Amino acid sequence: MRGLPTLLRLATSRAATRTMATGGSAVDTLIFDVDDTLYPVSSGFSKHRNGPIVAKFMCDELGFESEAEALKLRDEVFRATHSTLKGLTLASQEGRLPKPFAEPKLGEYWAA
Repeated sequence: MRGLPTLLRLATSRAATRTMATGGSAVDTLIFDVDDTLYPVSSGFSKHRNGPIVAKFMCDELGFESEAEALKLRDEVFRATHSTLKGLTLASQEGRLPKPFAEPKLGEYWAA
């Protein structure tokens, strides 16, 4: 099996979109799950993403008054669902958020 750096180089080359050493099938998109699969926990990426970044979104878009209040709920729902997205969706359905949460809000927020 090829290592990740090799796959990333292949994915960015035009040749990779035509043939990749996977039986000759065309590959035009790679999808990664970044829940600690690309970055080691020691890098701090997940802690940053699941801390101040999520808290800011929850304050800016969901109406939480403080980052501490936002993270308290985020941590609670994350323990139950193992996913911030699923947790916020569930909390919204249960009426536990100051403002309703819809998945597209998260993508729009990160894209801005």
